[in-house]
Amino acid sequence: MAQLLLRPSKPLRRAVEGFLARAVGFGQAFNAVHLRDFEGTCVKRCRPENIASQSVTEADLGRPVNCEDFCNMTDAYLNVSLYKGSALGRPLVLAHDGQNPARAAEIVRHYGAKVYAGPNAAFVDMLLLLQSNYLVGNPLSTFSFTAAMVRRAVLEDPATNLLEFYPGPSLKLGMDKCQRRKWYCVARPSVAAN
Repeated sequence: MAQLLLRPSKPLRRAVEGFLARAVGFGQAFNAVHLRDFEGTCVKRCRPENIASQSVTEADLGRPVNCEDFCNMTDAYLNVSLYKGSALGRPLVLAHDGQNPARAAEIVRHYGAKVYAGPNAAFVDMLLLLQSNYLVGNPLSTFSFTAAMVRRAVLEDPATNLLEFYPGPSLKLGMDKCQRRKWYCVARPSVAAN
């Protein structure tokens, strides 16, 4: 998977390079955020294990982290995520599914975020998430988790708010049942340890 994503076709490479040259400056460090709304159902789909699968804590925000924080990439959540990643002050690239245009426009306005709007946007967005210096992803999104997992496979420091486990069946069934069913199982770190 990493090889597939890291060796894109020439047209995709050109699209990414051209966008980055215009948006942030060729070779400059940048952060990326993935805004995913799930046809307006992100908050409704959210579960406690999704909250536990990202690095922002109640102590960081001064209040409990909630699903709206990462479903809508609230300013408080983005600021804390970028601060924790030592990523404040870098240009921001926004990858989004187009389903929350009001919030996307707010992020563009408030953070000066740049958005790729050309052909093959999903592929270009994935490559931008992979190439960013810091990734703020949505823990409900397989798109965000794919980017985070590829970053873990190829980078010494994956630099993301998403933790190293996927909140899958192991959280609901317990590791023993998960392993008997031969699912991909990863031990969940203690939420209190965050």
